[in-house]
Amino acid sequence: MFARPRLPRPNAIRQCKCSSTLAWRPIQTTTRFRNFSVRGRSETHEPATLAWLLGYGDQVQPSGAPWPDLSELVLKNANLSLRRVRFLSIDIDGLHQDKAGIRQFDIGVSILDADQVHRQLRLPSNPGKNLAAHLIRSRHYIVEDPKHDSDRRTKFSFGGCRVMSLPRLREKLKGKVEGRDVVLVMHGAATEVSVLKRLNINLNPVFTIDTSTAVQHLFQRTNLKFLLKEYEIPHGTRNLHYAGNDAHFILRVLLMIAVRHVRTKLGGEQLPGWVPVFEAVARSPKPGLEEMRKEGPLRITPGDKERKQMERRREELERIGRRLEKLSRIEQEEMMAWRGLPQRLPDCDAMSPSWADHYTISQYGMLP
Repeated sequence: MFARPRLPRPNAIRQCKCSSTLAWRPIQTTTRFRNFSVRGRSETHEPATLAWLLGYGDQVQPSGAPWPDLSELVLKNANLSLRRVRFLSIDIDGLHQDKAGIRQFDIGVSILDADQVHRQLRLPSNPGKNLAAHLIRSRHYIVEDPKHDSDRRTKFSFGGCRVMSLPRLREKLKGKVEGRDVVLVMHGAATEVSVLKRLNINLNPVFTIDTSTAVQHLFQRTNLKFLLKEYEIPHGTRNLHYAGNDAHFILRVLLMIAVRHVRTKLGGEQLPGWVPVFEAVARSPKPGLEEMRKEGPLRITPGDKERKQMERRREELERIGRRLEKLSRIEQEEMMAWRGLPQRLPDCDAMSPSWADHYTISQYGMLP
């Protein structure tokens, strides 16, 4: 029998000087620091795009092409120069499809306008104000086939939830992008791009930013939960993986990416005035019950299919009510009949003795 060869210990492997695979030095994993880059990953175009949109970037794109002609919002007192754009974040979840196509999906939509940021900078600072509730508008839509039955409950943390058809969703999204220079923001955009393309929904954005690729040169992990924790954004684990909540948090992550990037690029120079505003918005607490009530009722707003179901239930309840009303009317008539019964019985005292004897109880206890 041959003896099983012995491999050297790990310490011996590191100290071995021979040219073999065992002599490879162990891979040094990079740890997370604020301005640390992941080895082998270069910065994508997203940070440069953000820098130009927020007024601290170069005059040409990394590819050398000129930037599009967009109007600016200037505020000299706050060292501010923003492009007048609308940041529109989208997240799609709960996708149900079959051979016929997509039957149902949930879509979250959140909006942040540069005009709102510009207006906020001209107001006096209010540390106790929840800026996210005032600047970010978030919605959750359930899009489904009217023939497809579903029992959905909402976990949306930023307002009400609405059920609608696909044509109605197209109208909604068209109204949100019409007449606007839109920057489409997503996190891991493969699903969203595929679904929007299959459903023939074209938002015509001037730029598309994927927050997962925007930070891939900074962190090993780029999932949404990790980024929320890394950027110290208040969130609940149970609220994630729900389209409306994810779309809202994607916008908050985008703001913190911009804050970190401008601090890294400008260093000790004077920072733009939007930096504290972006930080306050991104790190705003989750809305309480009072703020959620202002946004709307905490329930699912019925769509076309739900309205038909409610109408059928209402008709059924009305039919049951009419039956109960009829039964109660019959009972009332019977009660009135029993109440009037003594008046219809003969008065034995007023009758003649011979006739009254006929109605007396016999010796056997029965009427004759």
